[in-house]
This record gives sequence, C-alpha cells and structure tokens, in this order.
Amino acid sequence: MSIFHRVINKTGLRNIDLNDSETFKYFCFFVPIFFGLISLWLGADTNWDLQNYHLYNAFSLLNNKLHMDLAVAGMQTYFNPTLDVPYYLMTLYLPAPLVGFIMGAIHGINFILLAGICYKALPNLPPDDRFRIPLLLSIFGCLTANFLSEIGSTMGDDTTSIFVLASLLIVLNDWSKLFERGIRPILIAILAGSCVGLGAGLKLTNVVYAVALCASFFVVPVSWAIRFRVAFLFGFGVLIGMAATSGYWFYEMWRSFGNPLFPQFSAFFANPLTHAVAVVDVVFRPKNGFETVFWPFVFSLKSERAAQLPGIHQIIWPVVYILFWCWIVMALVKNKDPNTGNGMRPSSKYIVAVVAIGYLVWMKLFSIQRYLVPIEICAPLVAFILLMRLTHYQKARKIAIWVLAISSAIVLLGGVHTWGHASWAGKMFRVDLPPLDAPEKTTVLQAGGDPPFGWIAAQFPASVAFAQVHGSFPEAMPEYSNRIHAIVKERGGPVFAIVQGTNQSSRIAQIAKISETASHLGITSSEKGCAALQWASVHLKLHASVTVLDRSLSKAKCSIDVLSSDIVDVDAKNRAFVSVAAKQLAIYGFSIDSAYCRPYSAYIGKDESPFQWCELSQSQ
Repeated sequence: MSIFHRVINKTGLRNIDLNDSETFKYFCFFVPIFFGLISLWLGADTNWDLQNYHLYNAFSLLNNKLHMDLAVAGMQTYFNPTLDVPYYLMTLYLPAPLVGFIMGAIHGINFILLAGICYKALPNLPPDDRFRIPLLLSIFGCLTANFLSEIGSTMGDDTTSIFVLASLLIVLNDWSKLFERGIRPILIAILAGSCVGLGAGLKLTNVVYAVALCASFFVVPVSWAIRFRVAFLFGFGVLIGMAATSGYWFYEMWRSFGNPLFPQFSAFFANPLTHAVAVVDVVFRPKNGFETVFWPFVFSLKSERAAQLPGIHQIIWPVVYILFWCWIVMALVKNKDPNTGNGMRPSSKYIVAVVAIGYLVWMKLFSIQRYLVPIEICAPLVAFILLMRLTHYQKARKIAIWVLAISSAIVLLGGVHTWGHASWAGKMFRVDLPPLDAPEKTTVLQAGGDPPFGWIAAQFPASVAFAQVHGSFPEAMPEYSNRIHAIVKERGGPVFAIVQGTNQSSRIAQIAKISETASHLGITSSEKGCAALQWASVHLKLHASVTVLDRSLSKAKCSIDVLSSDIVDVDAKNRAFVSVAAKQLAIYGFSIDSAYCRPYSAYIGKDESPFQWCELSQSQ
C-alpha cells in the first residue's frame, strides 16, 4: 500500500509509524511544502538586507549599472549578485504569494538533505529506530532558531546551506569508497568539494564550512598520504565550485577596482574610492579570553551579543559544547586519543569535526549567529552521536529526545523572531514614481543608508543613475565626492535626492478598521460593549481611546479613537528628515531646498514606505 493510502487510512498523527521507510519518504516530500506554507503564512519578506541590496544588486547586474551607479546599497552593492537574480526575476513575473511559497519550499530542501545525512551517519541503529531517529533528528535540526528565522526570506543562509549539506551528504553516501584508489573516489571528492564551493561562491560566509569540510578529513584514521589526497581533491572541487558561481564577479571587481573583494580588504588592495579596511563585520566577536572559552553560553544567554536580530534564544549550542568536552575528557581519562581510539565511527568523527571546526572558524571570523545555519541544523545529530559515546544507547536515546525536545520547545515558544514581513499584495514591490522628463540624464543621490533605498532604486527606469552618500561604503574623500560630481557632469541633467519620509501614523488606519469591526458587531452600540472596550483600552494597553458619545447625536454609545500620542505631525517630521539629509549632502557639494521636496510612497506587499523627492543644486 502506498504511503498516501496508508496516511489516509490512519485515524491520527499518533498512529503514523515513524520507523517506516515510507513515512520517512513522506516527510521528505511534504516538509518542503510545509515550509512553503509557513512562508505564505508569514507574509512578504521585508528584511533590511532585501531592502538594501538583494533586490538592487540583481537589478543592477541585469541592467549593467555597475559603473553607472555608485554604492547605491553601500558596501553591499559590490557583493556577488548571482544568488539574488532568481528571486528578482520571480518578483517581476510571478504573483507575490507564489514567490513566497517557492522561497519557503526551497528552504525546506534542507530537511531532505539533513534526513539523508542523519540516515547515513547512523547506519548501526537498532531496527526499531532505523528510520525513527534520523527523522526525529532532522525535525529537531529544522526547529533551530536561526534556520526558522529565515524561512522564506532572501537573507541567503537558508538557501546556501543546501550546498553545504549536499556536500556533506555526498561524502557520507560514498564514505567507504572515498579513501580508496581509482577514478571514482577522485570524482566523489571533487564533486563534494564543488557543492560547498558553489555555496561559498554565492555567499562568501560559507567559506567557513568549505574549510571545515576539507580540514575534517585529517581526523579520519587512514594514512596521512590518503588524508592529504582526499583533502586536496576536495579543496580543488571547492575552487571549481567557487569559480562557477563567483569567478566572473571576482574578475569583474578586479578589473574594475583592482580588488576581487571590493570594497572589503581594501587595506591590502588599495583603491582611491575607499579608505583602508579589512573585514567590516567584527563587532559581534568575543571580547576576551573568557568569552572565547564560554562563547556558546554567552550568546545563548544574551543573544544580542552574536545576533543582528533580537529574540534569538535556544540552548542547542551549550548542549553540544558540553557534550563535546565531556567526550574529549572521557577519551583522555581512558588514555585514548580522541581522534583515533574512542570507539566512534570514522564517519561520525568526521561529522563532529565539521561542526567543531566550522564553529571555531565562524567564531573567530564573524560570530554572527545567522551564519551558523549549515552546522546549527546538524547540531542535534552531533549531540546524539556524542551521547552514544558517553553512555549506552537506550540512555543516550532517552536523554537526546528529552533535551532536543526541550531545546525545540524553547525556540517554538518564543525563542525566535523573523527579519520582517508584510501582508501580501498581488505584486511584491510597487513605487509611486515621480515624473522624470529625461531619465537617461537624471542623477539621484540617496542621503544615508537607513532606511535603505536600494529596493526603491530598482523600481526606477534603469537609465536613471543612483549614488549613495554618507552610507556604509568606506568612502575616501575627496575621491568619492569627485566621482559623484563626475557622474552628474557626464549625464548633464537634473539632480535629485531621495530622502526618508513619513505619513500619518499607521495606527489611524488600524483604529479605523477596529472601529468599523466593532460597529458592525454592535459592540459600540451597547453599554456593556463600550464598558468592555474601555476596560481593554486601559488594562490591555490597546493604544486606543474609547469615548462615550451623546446619545442624541449618534446611535453609537461610544467611539474608538487614536491616542493623541500616536498622531504624527507629518510636515514637521518630513522637514526634520530633509534637514538631516541637507547636512549630509552639503559635505559632497550639494544643496537642498525643502520647498522643492514632494512626498511619494513605495510598497513591499501592503507595507508602505514613504519617501521624499527633492531637487538639488550644486553648491560648488
């Protein structure tokens, strides 16, 4: 009987046999669909990086704007745009909700690969657990906080982790043949390396895991000659993969700016537009030796220390960290080398080494939590492997299920937040464009990098030139300012500024909708209903005021109104934004007159982002 008929005939989920091979396949088929539906439920992706560079970079690449524009998305303007092109094209031609579903389903592929890894990593499980334990470990892996925080988003970590996991699965799938002689082992090593190389080329933070996967071959108990051979072939594959997804971009950056990683590492590759910098994102790394040693506990107790997103809470990393050192101590106490003689299967040692080395390199280079996704979803598997070495199987199984279930519960009960979503609209991105008499001659300057305007620039005609001032790009003055003036002179047309704006508080629309619903339900025409609304506005802090009305003037007995504190003086706030922008633009020799600023709106889904369009003149 097929799995579909079997499930239909079941009376409930508790009757599904988790140790059945067909159930295993069923989960692998439906979990990506489930994550696609989760993405639909969350809404349109509005993460900051998307607004800054994910959309713009793809737009720039496809419209050949690299040399027309200047640092529109700050330093991120010059990141490899390949990963963002499919998403950008989908937003042009597909309904927004369908794009969201596809992104979530793609991220669900991680579950399929993780399930394969867990199955291959635990070949000696008892028959009663042969499919159950790999399935549960895969579920626990996908219930980790950083993975869940990016479901359906364009951040890239959940997408490129697919390549890292695929590489690990290839290694495990042909483990017995990988260290033999012949053409097939060579091809396996190169293919595995190419997979993670593809991911590293798409998002350079995955170089951490290319290093970890390659270096971990040196813990395998074979001759050193074989270790070097496999690691060399794997590393060669990594270079092939990176060349395929980022070789052209490295070459373009080198050809254009003399720096393949422009503008980062400009301390080593000097360019007149930038001052000397190395790696920019280093603020999240441990501050001292104590934090370095206890880093998993530090960022688990205080997630803001390693997270750009508040509210990331989980205990999986302290759990794995404690188990790892208990394993090391046990091996030393028993006078056994932890790399060769502790009874752990060679493939299991390899997996533990990948996670351990990946964690160590990640901590020293970035310590940004979302970059952990490829090994974080493998953490439950590593915890189970270590527990099996520390105690007998049945006890290890019981401890693992309880600890991992608690860890997942912490995440699901408030340990994770997302990077921002909006209600769905038919089209993902919309902008009310100002009139443009000569787009091919127009130059637009963006004042500051927050809020980001890259996604708005991607909605303008491609012939309009954009440049950012006072943003995240490591500007070297006066060369950077001179380049902006050169762009304006070459184009010979008008210059405008796009400046942050505001409109009336969204609370007005929300309260109007609440008031309409309450009136429709008859709540505002009932004294008891009005009393309940007054109680709720005070005790539940609903940010609304409930006013009792004169019966002679209205059929309603009360009204729901916006609090005065939620009413924005739009004109005053917009003038303040222009004033800040004027000071920034003056540094580059441009003046702005607030009398020539007009308000416009842009939308991601149904979320509105007001901006101002201001005419500029050169003050020098």
